[in-house]
Amino acid sequence: MAGRYTADVELIGFQLYNPANGRFLFEYRPADADLYPGKKRILGGHIEPGETAEEAAYREIWEELSIRPTGMEYICRAIDLHGGRVIGFNLFGLSEWEGELSNPEGKHMVWSPASSDGIDPLDRWSMDMYSKMIGIR
Repeated sequence: MAGRYTADVELIGFQLYNPANGRFLFEYRPADADLYPGKKRILGGHIEPGETAEEAAYREIWEELSIRPTGMEYICRAIDLHGGRVIGFNLFGLSEWEGELSNPEGKHMVWSPASSDGIDPLDRWSMDMYSKMIGIR
C-alpha cells in the first residue's frame, strides 16, 4: 500500500450542475467496474501520464458528454481508500458549458437533486462544497 498521502491511482471527478433544473448529473457504475462497482457516482476518469488534473477533467468531460466547459471550478483533492488502494480524487465543478450534452459512451446516467438517496459520501461532500462556491446553498 502507498504511503499515508501518496495515491496509488489519481482520478478526476466532476460535478455537473444544471441550473435550469437544479440537479446534478450522476452515472450508475457497471457491476463489473474496477472502481466503485454498482455505485451511483459523479462522472470522472483517470489522469493519463503527462496530464494535469485540469487537462484530464476537460478531456473526460469531452469524451463522456461531448461538451466544453466555459466555467469550471477546482473544488479540492481528496483521498479515498477503496479495495486496499489509496485513490486520489481531484474534484471539479461546472454549471456552464458549450455544446449539446450527449452520452457517446452509452453510460447509465441520471440527473438527481442533491438531496437524493444513494449518493456516495465523498460525492455528497463535494456537491455541498461546489453548491456553496456557486451560491446555490
